[in-house]
Amino acid sequence: MDTATGVPATGGLPDLCAPGNVLNLGGAALSFPCLEQAFDLVTANSGRPTVIMSNSASMRSYRNLCWAAGIEPPQMPWRWYDPFEGWMSGLVTSFKGVPWLINDMMDQAPAATNRRIYFMVLGDDSKPTPTRGVTGIRPASLMSNPIVKRSTQGVPDFANEDVKMTKDVWLTMPAGLALGSQGALSILQNFAHVGTCAAG
Repeated sequence: MDTATGVPATGGLPDLCAPGNVLNLGGAALSFPCLEQAFDLVTANSGRPTVIMSNSASMRSYRNLCWAAGIEPPQMPWRWYDPFEGWMSGLVTSFKGVPWLINDMMDQAPAATNRRIYFMVLGDDSKPTPTRGVTGIRPASLMSNPIVKRSTQGVPDFANEDVKMTKDVWLTMPAGLALGSQGALSILQNFAHVGTCAAG
């Protein structure tokens, strides 16, 4: 999803996003004005994203901005699917009333050029003349539960006297991406984190 290949048919969100909807900070520090500008680049759904997505480090930078400004980082109720626990609900961080979700499958490299925050309208915006936003494509058999769980019995390693029969489990989510409207996606990228912990 966070992969940039230069080929929209096989790449991720960076390959689907219109060049004019990418706000590149050139290594400058993340700031509220830049978050506002990236937010406003979304024109679908009456100019309002339905979700914001980044990795944990980028969300911490946003929360650090809030604390530095004397603001408690805003939160809102959200419901999500956990492959082990099922549907769960709780509070998530938000910006301008839009949930900010963590995706740590995104690039974790420390280089600023690999940092991205996505502002997205997901699915149909439900307006009289609907706009199709960022949409996941899944096999019909996985529509009710997108997670595929596979498990295999481990093989004993007699040479190293390890005879424990462990079970290996893999979780996968077969999916593709489609973007029905260029106005449904913007990206804020190439920024420096703010307020990082000196301990690393």
